[in-house]
Amino acid sequence: MGITSVLFVSLTAGLILVICGGIMMYMATLVRSAYEIKVQINTDIEERLTKMAEALDQKTRGIKLDMVEDINKVRAVMAVENNRRLEEMSEQRSKRLDGLEPMVRVERGEWLKAILADRLRLTQTDAMAKQVNRTIQRSASTLGIALLPMAAPPLEPAVPAPTSIPGAADHALGEINPK
Repeated sequence: MGITSVLFVSLTAGLILVICGGIMMYMATLVRSAYEIKVQINTDIEERLTKMAEALDQKTRGIKLDMVEDINKVRAVMAVENNRRLEEMSEQRSKRLDGLEPMVRVERGEWLKAILADRLRLTQTDAMAKQVNRTIQRSASTLGIALLPMAAPPLEPAVPAPTSIPGAADHALGEINPK
């Protein structure tokens, strides 16, 4: 081989080395650029994720505040509705009680009359029993028979006759207070 061929091979080898070196340098630059782009993309993604998380937090807070307001509105409406229902129920109860009051007055008046009539009958029965007892004692004393004394003297009724109670017929719901 001659010098020209060695020169030519040397030049070709040098040229291949320069081209390979250039390609290697170019590849290194591409790799470095790709790494920088990757780092920048990761940074951008993290920033955007952070912004999205903040936006979601703000929206969540807004939704929570809206829900609290809605809940408070519903509570207020329910309170008003409950008060209205309670008033209606109270009115119905009052009407029922007002309707029952005259019946109770009449019934109580009837009870009062029955009690007074029973007291009068008890007083009359007691007076008749005393009269019979006196008659028996007189008959026994005229016949000369000794009677055993009663274990306890009969009780005197503390109830006056119904005619002596002032306003008994007029006062149907009042208490019975004999004077």
